[in-house]
Amino acid sequence: HYHFGSRDNLFEAVVRRVLDHFSQYDLASLLAPLKPELDTPLGQARAIRAVVRHELAKTFNPDQPHWYCRALYQLMQFKSPLQDLFLDEYVHPYIDQLHDLLHKIDPGLTKDELHMRTVVLIAPLIFHADYIQVLQGIMGIDSYSPNYLQKLEDLVALQMQKAMGLPSDKEA
Repeated sequence: HYHFGSRDNLFEAVVRRVLDHFSQYDLASLLAPLKPELDTPLGQARAIRAVVRHELAKTFNPDQPHWYCRALYQLMQFKSPLQDLFLDEYVHPYIDQLHDLLHKIDPGLTKDELHMRTVVLIAPLIFHADYIQVLQGIMGIDSYSPNYLQKLEDLVALQMQKAMGLPSDKEA
């Protein structure tokens, strides 16, 4: 940490590096090609799947170090200026975009319902990342297989599609 002047400066540099990496996963850009379909239940179901796939790609990208997610999840545990930075630069804009999508699908959702659905959508993926060593140890594996991640995507997408009253995009 001598190069950065202090341990706090080192951790800030780590957080900024991870934020730079995650900034390439912009939800608005991801959903732009689906915009013509977002007024249809099937298009909305596809958008839900795109969000889940997006989260999986961001979280389990084999080209990124495992510690990227761990650093951010640990950051979320304690109030600090770096947590504020992460919330302001990444979490709040991302959640706002996700809420916009969910509200477009069901304009009757309350603020609390939007938050609940957001957590239900993202929490299984965060859990798989944050407890990766424990889960993989229980499963007796070194890493999640592409097949496992695909089944996780299917499960989470279908769960949210049903919760939002949408058809499964897999059945179309």
